[in-house]
Amino acid sequence: MKKIVSLLAVLCLLLGCVSVASAAIQITQQPETQTVKAGGNVTFTVKAKGVNGSAITWYFTNPETGETTTGKKLSSVVKGVKVQNPNSLKITLKKVPEAMHGWTMHAHIGRKTGGVDTDEVMILIAGLEPPEDVPAAAPKDEEDTKETADTKNEDSKDTKDTAKNTGKNSGKNSGSKGSDEPAVTPEPQIVYVTPEPPGPIVITANGKATELYLMDSKGQVVGDAVSELTFEAGKPANFYVKMAEGTEGTLAYVTVGNTRLIPEGEVTGMSVRGWETSATVKIKVNKGDEEPMATRVPVVEEDVDESQLVTVTCTNCRFTGWHNTYATTGKVPVGSTIMVFADSGLIRKGYTINGQDKQFKNQASFEFVVEEDTEISLEKQ
Repeated sequence: MKKIVSLLAVLCLLLGCVSVASAAIQITQQPETQTVKAGGNVTFTVKAKGVNGSAITWYFTNPETGETTTGKKLSSVVKGVKVQNPNSLKITLKKVPEAMHGWTMHAHIGRKTGGVDTDEVMILIAGLEPPEDVPAAAPKDEEDTKETADTKNEDSKDTKDTAKNTGKNSGKNSGSKGSDEPAVTPEPQIVYVTPEPPGPIVITANGKATELYLMDSKGQVVGDAVSELTFEAGKPANFYVKMAEGTEGTLAYVTVGNTRLIPEGEVTGMSVRGWETSATVKIKVNKGDEEPMATRVPVVEEDVDESQLVTVTCTNCRFTGWHNTYATTGKVPVGSTIMVFADSGLIRKGYTINGQDKQFKNQASFEFVVEEDTEISLEKQ
């Protein structure tokens, strides 16, 4: 009998260890519906256990169209809004417009299949009539808090009493000579979480005019032209894109996935550094009589009051907008939309705007609404 009990104890210990090691993601603090002034900033926070580097994606839904977009793409869907930390447990929306009144949002933690969703909350604009289906906030008054605490204490007491009785009965059943009931060993709750391993990064050339070359850590081209390159999962892809031999003209731009990279000057190829996902690559060629791509942005010619102009400065990047074309520094009216371009290739660390945290990670170009004197910079790899 002692050997059986010892064996059961060892098994319980082993199962307990498995339970702790493979605990599932548990949300400990849900986001809350918040009200923000039009044009103001608002932050939504989630707290969770067992995240351990899991992917975090925020989803936003337009109540009028029912369309859903991710936090990373929100600024391209809603004009004016800026998103900070779109893939973290704490997301900040800046310059929230009235158009987002009534939008719902939630976070998904983990894989697309098998992850955990937070509660759905709503964005409300101060001064506007709230929708009828505003999610209810958790009770915070003293009576609710007291009732919750009392309930918790009662549950704790019941749990202790149950455990105490279970222990007595278990000992009695195990030790009594004349009992017909077998000893009962509680089975631990075990949740197995198997992370999805990342696949290799595959870069594929689209079209006969596009050639791909492998590039080493020093930026040197290695080997011959190929139509496809495969990189190890978890390691950024560095490669070189070139117009095929015999193609007339110069490179207008390179499209990698959904990102357009614009070279500086008249070249036939450009490097792409730090790409992190599989993508298809395609080039656009200037055939000699076309204007460089970076200058093909309408320039607004109307005059404005000098007091309404602010200064934009780019470090390792350039911008186009108003009277500026592919410039490193210049003036634009407050509220102007500019297009920012990386000097060359792709900078995966993102841009720093007015000293804030890195934004627009893995983007070589992006639109930005200027509201004040603005300094934009990025760190080259």
